[in-house]
Amino acid sequence: HRNPTYLLNGNNKKQYVVRTRPPGPLISKTAHAIDREYRILDALGKDGSVPVPKVYHLCLDDQVIGRPWYLMEYLKGRKYEDSRMPEVKTKEERTQLCVPRPLSSSADIAGKITSC
Repeated sequence: HRNPTYLLNGNNKKQYVVRTRPPGPLISKTAHAIDREYRILDALGKDGSVPVPKVYHLCLDDQVIGRPWYLMEYLKGRKYEDSRMPEVKTKEERTQLCVPRPLSSSADIAGKITSC
């Protein structure tokens, strides 16, 4: 199962995303570690080398919505289920993807992540 993701519309006309772990028992203690996901995004965002959404709040109190969750900014973009991205037909489309030019490949991004 994936971590459920919800789009919220704020009164301030901004949109936000809430991520939670799936409801019910987990298959292991390390599965769906929302806190780990939040900490990684927070660290990468502060470093600035890797483009990630800004994270605002982590809540580990199960009493709030029944499971841990975090809030982050919503960024418009495209979702690719297939990492080969067959929907992207031309080189021009590939260059317009949200990854900045210096980080043009997943290897470049992985290198930035491991050096943080």
